[in-house]
Amino acid sequence: MRCIDKQKFRDSIYYLIQDLPYKNEEVASYLGVSVQAMNKWTNGKSMPTVDKLVLLTALAHCKLDDFIPTCEVSWEGTSEKGRRVEAEYRKEYGLDRENREDER
Repeated sequence: MRCIDKQKFRDSIYYLIQDLPYKNEEVASYLGVSVQAMNKWTNGKSMPTVDKLVLLTALAHCKLDDFIPTCEVSWEGTSEKGRRVEAEYRKEYGLDRENREDER
């Protein structure tokens, strides 16, 4: 299963914002957030919402898929509670349906 690598994600946001040819105040205004909110993203204290990410990647002329770093997560060897969490996650995000369709 793939998940967002939060450390790399924070770094990606930091470098993306730093590489923009605009002042932080201009970027924040375009995104509809405060500079403090952007600082929280680059410090890893919070994460931007998807709509803000879409605007940010559009501003930087990059694809959202290329911007978000992911890592592989394995649920093998987890406790019973961990397996229940995985099952709930798969159900919530429809991953069980994908697996059943792939088996056909």
